[in-house]
Amino acid sequence: MYGLFHDRYQRTPDGWKFTERVLEPKYLDTTALTGSPHVTWDSAGPEAVIASSVEEAR
Repeated sequence: MYGLFHDRYQRTPDGWKFTERVLEPKYLDTTALTGSPHVTWDSAGPEAVIASSVEEAR
């Protein structure tokens, strides 16, 4: 998603401060991401999962 922020500011003795921020959405992409969402982490570390996957494939 991307969009524009419309901000309002107010000058204070400490400098400019936000008084309002409004997001105007311009585009929202709801298509699914490619690739596998499944990730398996083993307590022995990612290398152990990769090695065991290679062994299972044989």
